[in-house]
Amino acid sequence: MNEDQLKIDLLYNAVYLQIIRYKHFEDKKIQAGFWNRSLDEREILNNYIKEYINCYRIKIPLIRKKIEEEKQYNTTSYFTYDVKYYENQYEKKMKEINEYEKKLGELDYKNILKTDLTKVSEEIDKYGIMPNKPNLFEKI
Repeated sequence: MNEDQLKIDLLYNAVYLQIIRYKHFEDKKIQAGFWNRSLDEREILNNYIKEYINCYRIKIPLIRKKIEEEKQYNTTSYFTYDVKYYENQYEKKMKEINEYEKKLGELDYKNILKTDLTKVSEEIDKYGIMPNKPNLFEKI
């Protein structure tokens, strides 16, 4: 198992556990004087979510580079007979990447565990850059 996958699995587990902690303190409305425990738990949760999403966000430039190289090869190849087709494919894939990046920015604690971040689209998933889907408590 590579380090990226291990980091994603551990962060996924941390987000899961932190959501449980946050909901517990939010339901109990535990507050000791000026200290609001649920706000602290929410801040910790947000930090875990940012780190988890960042594991996927750092893959986006690698995918863009791969798509650019593929376009360059296909449009300049001696055997290419339809350059417009490859340019259209390039535009389509870049649009999918931009939509995926937008989707990453819209995630919060309510839908982070339900969303499969490993899937961009069938065409882009063929590059094999994205890690596998994280498994809850597999390493424990």
